[in-house]
Amino acid sequence: MKRLRMEGKLVLRLALFLYVLIGIIVVSDYYIYLYNITFSPVYIYIVFFIVFLALLAYLFRRRFSFFFRYPLIRKAVYVTVLAPVLITPLFRCWFRVPYVACHVCPRKCIFGYMRPFIVPSSVLLNVNSRSWCYNACSVGAVSDSFTSMRKRGYLSLRGTRSRRAVRIIGIALATVIIAVLTYIYFALAHARANPGVSRGDIFTALYKGSYSVNPVIIAAATILLAGAFFIPRLWCDNLCPIGIIARLSLYSERLLRRRNKDGQKKK
Repeated sequence: MKRLRMEGKLVLRLALFLYVLIGIIVVSDYYIYLYNITFSPVYIYIVFFIVFLALLAYLFRRRFSFFFRYPLIRKAVYVTVLAPVLITPLFRCWFRVPYVACHVCPRKCIFGYMRPFIVPSSVLLNVNSRSWCYNACSVGAVSDSFTSMRKRGYLSLRGTRSRRAVRIIGIALATVIIAVLTYIYFALAHARANPGVSRGDIFTALYKGSYSVNPVIIAAATILLAGAFFIPRLWCDNLCPIGIIARLSLYSERLLRRRNKDGQKKK
């Protein structure tokens, strides 16, 4: 058991190392080399292959049982291969807020290019088990690496009411974030198609006009990810759209199960 925990922490440390390494490369003048590598056909095919293999393993678990025999190796491969796709926008982006405007980006990075494939796949892999968040997401692994560094346990809320209140606040916040991101998505698409309308202000506010580094975003992202040292999966469960969707779906599923059990008891 201790060996598994140590190996798991090594994978998480690997994610943190890749976060720092990719950050240094992307911020420096050498980012063009990483840009060219990530857009090479070989790298793109590798990403497609491992994500597609994960989807097949998820849908046909019995036939792809070999895929689950070495979870730590599988997770290390996911974290390493997907790190440039998922981490790069945090350090350099055409927009002031990364990830939200890829569909209207004038020149997409590797994440914007692969988002139509990555996002639906991650949502599907998260159904029931959150397989994407806990195994494939490099950003989530960075967050978990900070959690693994804490030796002492976390302070737990006392009382059922306190835990319930925190859960309700978290669900409400997650719902608001999803609603805001949905509005931004369609508002940006409308503004891009109709540049003369008033709703185009949101595009103007977010668009920088250059593929440049935003120190504020880098600092904010690092602080939020490091916040997992105090609150487990702070970024993943409360701010990441993929994690929020998974959290809301799991919460809805649990709520339906409780209602069904209560209904059976009453009968």
